[in-house]
Amino acid sequence: MSMIISTPKTVGETRVQQFNFLSQMAVNETLTSAVVTCTVWSGNDANPSAVLSGSAMATTPTAYQKITGGVEGTIYLLTCTGTTSQSNHPVIQTYVPIVSNPL
Repeated sequence: MSMIISTPKTVGETRVQQFNFLSQMAVNETLTSAVVTCTVWSGNDANPSAVLSGSAMATTPTAYQKITGGVEGTIYLLTCTGTTSQSNHPVIQTYVPIVSNPL
């Protein structure tokens, strides 16, 4: 599993979060699908999965997930689990803090 820290996101911003699995894949292995989940790491949000907009898209070696909204002052933990052509399931996690103004 890999851990990354993402740049802060404002409440009104919608962006695409990237998860690059290259370092967790073998030569000629491809990323066939990915699933992203969202939980609250710090703060208050009764419905953290609402930060996820649509489903993740996998294009070797990267998965993409659109994220939107969120509660200001909350830090979300996004977990992306991939499935590869060799039936492996690499995982990448990232923390996404929600701020009122961009840094």
